[in-house]
Parts: sequence; C-alpha cells; structure tokens
Amino acid sequence: QALELARVSSFDILVTDVMMEPMNGVELAKAFCEIYPEAQIFLISGTTEAAATVLADFECEQAFPLLKKPIYPGDLIELLRVRCSSSASL
Repeated sequence: QALELARVSSFDILVTDVMMEPMNGVELAKAFCEIYPEAQIFLISGTTEAAATVLADFECEQAFPLLKKPIYPGDLIELLRVRCSSSASL
C-alpha cells in the first residue's frame, strides 16, 4: 500500500520497518528510491541482527540508516532535522 501511495503522491522521507510482509522494508526502500531518488530513507528494526540479515540479502548501492526500536518521537524528529537539513527537505 505504501508503494502504491508513493506512486500517486509526493514524499521526501520514508521511515519503514525492515521486517514486514509481503514486501520487506529493504524492498520498499529500494522501490521508493526509484520513484524518489532524492528522498531520505530510514529503516527501523527491533533487532539489528535481523535487519542486518535482511540487508545482506539485497545488493543495495545505497546505505539506509538503520534505527533500533524503540524509537522515541523527539529523537526521530531531531534525526530527521539533522539529516534532512543538509538536503533542504525539512
């Protein structure tokens, strides 16, 4: 559903969980990059080990920042402010 929405709307940022079905977060991130190459993309996961396994299964030219749960709203906002200010997305 997120990918369908991305095709009909405009986005600067994607924050997605790694472990999802039927499409995992890395697959979504790669597809999102094709639509919005300048977008900021952040992956989240409960365990970095599981996320690393999923990431290893995909040959990604891009490095997606991996955030470990729990993610606190204030921390996420600050990360987005810092990361996106250099690309003028926020």
